[in-house]
Amino acid sequence: MSHKFKLNQMVRLVRPGFSDKLASGSSTYEVIRLMPADQTGEYSYRIKATGAGERAVRESDLAALESATRITEEQLLTLNRELGALRARL
Repeated sequence: MSHKFKLNQMVRLVRPGFSDKLASGSSTYEVIRLMPADQTGEYSYRIKATGAGERAVRESDLAALESATRITEEQLLTLNRELGALRARL
């Protein structure tokens, strides 16, 4: 068996706790470390929300974000150049 989620994948908590709602303005997290399985065989992950600290969660506490797409810095720079060119034509 292998990990369900990948490094740098964007995920959400299936059942965020009360303190999660207060501590983090974001419901989106990034997987920053794959951890080994525990005694029950379930994998764990280190996740991080933007502007928040890291935490460890079990695989059953996470769900993938289907609609979220990460873009690289290079892709962002290309989009900004294209936007600048479009603005210059107006």
